[in-house]
Amino acid sequence: MSPRHVYLIPRAYGRDTMARSGRARRCGLLPVMILFIVGQSWIILISLPHSPRQLEEDQRDIISQQRMEAARLGAIEDEKYTKKLEHTLQSILARHRGMVDTSKFKYNVSAGDGLSVRRPVPDNRNPECHKTNFLYDTSLTVSVVTIFHNEALSTLLRTVHSVIDRSPEENLKEVILVDDSSTMTYLKDELDMYLSLVPKARVIRNRHRAGLVRSRMNGARNATGDVLVFFDAHMECNTRWLEPLLHALQDEPTAILQPDVDIIKADTMDYYSYPDGDRRSRGGFGWDLRYAWFEVPGFVEQALKSKTEPFVTPVLVGNAIAVRRDHFFRIGGFDEGLDIWGGEHFDLSFKNWLCAGRVLTVPCSKVGHLFKMGVQSYSFGGADRDTVILKNLMRVAEIWLDEYKDTFYRVTAGRTQNFPQIDNNAIMSQKNFLKSLHCKPFHWYLKNVLPEQKVPPIDAAFYGEITNGKTLACLAVLDDHYIGITYACFKYRIIPENSFTFSEKGEFKFDDYCVFISDSTHFLKRRKCDETKNVIPGKWKFQTTSPISNTGALMFEFNDSAQTLCVSHVTGAISEVHFNEQMAQALPCNYSSAYQSWYFMYRLSEVPKFN
Repeated sequence: MSPRHVYLIPRAYGRDTMARSGRARRCGLLPVMILFIVGQSWIILISLPHSPRQLEEDQRDIISQQRMEAARLGAIEDEKYTKKLEHTLQSILARHRGMVDTSKFKYNVSAGDGLSVRRPVPDNRNPECHKTNFLYDTSLTVSVVTIFHNEALSTLLRTVHSVIDRSPEENLKEVILVDDSSTMTYLKDELDMYLSLVPKARVIRNRHRAGLVRSRMNGARNATGDVLVFFDAHMECNTRWLEPLLHALQDEPTAILQPDVDIIKADTMDYYSYPDGDRRSRGGFGWDLRYAWFEVPGFVEQALKSKTEPFVTPVLVGNAIAVRRDHFFRIGGFDEGLDIWGGEHFDLSFKNWLCAGRVLTVPCSKVGHLFKMGVQSYSFGGADRDTVILKNLMRVAEIWLDEYKDTFYRVTAGRTQNFPQIDNNAIMSQKNFLKSLHCKPFHWYLKNVLPEQKVPPIDAAFYGEITNGKTLACLAVLDDHYIGITYACFKYRIIPENSFTFSEKGEFKFDDYCVFISDSTHFLKRRKCDETKNVIPGKWKFQTTSPISNTGALMFEFNDSAQTLCVSHVTGAISEVHFNEQMAQALPCNYSSAYQSWYFMYRLSEVPKFN
């Protein structure tokens, strides 16, 4: 047996040493354990669900990324679609090149053919419109009805695409093109083929030439939308054009609306709008029942809360109209007794104002209209364009103007004595229908809707604005009663407050005042008719270039001599009175000077007698 070795360790030493050794091991493990616990806690923490706010932010980021990707992919597909459309259109145009007489269109068709059918247009709405939230029933559906007769194909298609591209998809139900018996071949099968690529657009065709009015009614009867929008065939919609119209119709279902109309220039096809200044324009009319732009009166502007609010409009411009379909048919729609074109916007405007509701311009709805150069000729039923329009206007006057129709006939007879025959039985039928609508008389319209419109006096031989033959500027009464010159008649075709009268007795008047010549300056001045101090005594004469003309010389003959002066457009040279301003002054007559040639808006004759 081997000897055993026994080691004797002092008790005190052994216990202390082991204790220290154990603490040392524990101290060495402590940092490791802390790190382990912290790491595990971090793993547990990051695996816990995020806060609701963080989750919402993450979700927004994901949605934003998805939208960006969808937009990117959508843009790619949209570009492919546009290229396909352009290729299709250019192929059609190439097949017909040289076969279409583009001069008949009265605008630069070549420039239009070179533009994209989906071209962008400048968003020129008032800045307030961008910040306005237009609330409306999103379930409202819209049918856009466009009439065309031998329209340039690229222009027509640009109208269609601008409607579809810039309208809310959920609201736009259909775009109905009514072909009013066009003869151009590319407006037949090839147009149908092109529109097979365009969602929501379709063509219906008249068997015979019906004209704008009856074609619009044809389109309206085929439409199924809650709201009808009537467009000419050469329009382009601007950004968010439809939403303000739907908002206004929801607020006022019996209103008939028009957008604010911009200009597509006929020579360049550029899209242009006048700056939205302090004074805007609205539709009115002359006593020959021709449409005219009037300045929006101050009392109308002052009643508006903002520039985004719709404002009352006496007469629709006619190329862009929005109305609820049920209301449109309730009041009888367009008058189908009107041929081809002309007078329908007067009829619908008068009808709504006098029988049903109001007519409004919606400034935040912007559309462009191609205003063609010159006048397009056409005939209908053996009558030329002028005869067709005159017959339509006679019908409007007979139906709506009451006793004021005599004024229409007097100013029209000053231009022509060739009045066409009108169907009195058809007029009576229309009047009988209107009785069921309990319409107001026309003097109510003049008093409440167009109070700035003046009525020519019964003894007027000439009436209205007086325009200079050289400068195209008009006479205007200044604040100190002198007669100055305004160029505002360039922009606004009629300024009623600038209407002068030349009576059958030779009186030159402004309202109830007479126009005299100052004896010191020979400037013209408005004064009471019985005031003769500091004026030259004599009499006026308007010497026209022919017995039926409204152009001539405003002459003043002195009582006490054979001297005669003629009114001229001058730049004032008298330091004390309107120096260097544009004025009307009586000067020695120079019949070769265009500065002494003046044009009255109306020459009035007796009311014609019809059989």
